[in-house]
Amino acid sequence: MVTAALIAARLTVTPRAALGLAQELGLRESTGRKRYRAWAAA
Repeated sequence: MVTAALIAARLTVTPRAALGLAQELGLRESTGRKRYRAWAAA
């Protein structure tokens, strides 16, 4: 499970870019929340 903040920190991109990457990679959003989202592999 990863968060946008974790993706952004590891790849040195903005949190908004990390959200886009998560969607493009087809990761499944597992928290069901608008804020503090977390993704898992589908």
